[in-house]
Amino acid sequence: MKRVPATQFIKNIGRYLRHAGEGPYVITSHGIDNAVLVSARDFHDLRARAGYAEIPETTPRPLPVRENDPMRRALSIVGTSIRNPPKERDLIEALKGRAGRSNLVTIFFSDVDDMTIAGLVNRGYLTWAELDAALKRAKGVDDEKASFIRGMAEFELDPTARSGTRPSR
Repeated sequence: MKRVPATQFIKNIGRYLRHAGEGPYVITSHGIDNAVLVSARDFHDLRARAGYAEIPETTPRPLPVRENDPMRRALSIVGTSIRNPPKERDLIEALKGRAGRSNLVTIFFSDVDDMTIAGLVNRGYLTWAELDAALKRAKGVDDEKASFIRGMAEFELDPTARSGTRPSR
């Protein structure tokens, strides 16, 4: 049996899947065995030797297509950090300053990544100016994230940014 650290397995998963018949591969995390990768043929052989019923061969079903919805992603991220996960309206109202949930705003800025935030603006849930105003109500926001949002708010308000022209120097 070949032992493979999980990080190496993840980085080279395609290679390990192609060579599964040369396994089994024991996947470890911090030196502890977590999983074993065997080929489908070896798996079926092991099941048959153990007396389990054969698993019928089926055509794999395609994975469901999920819409890349930044609001769902933001709600999921924020919802893992608080007791009562917010609904879409709650989050938007808090970020727009219409609800007194400063803890929700702080969690949003500390946990939600820049791409998700940009997606929310792109889909029209919020504007960069609204997010910039929400930053002032949040506590302990990462300087890099705050700088990104403030920069985007300035860009959004700059009339030359929309027209595609550059200001003269």
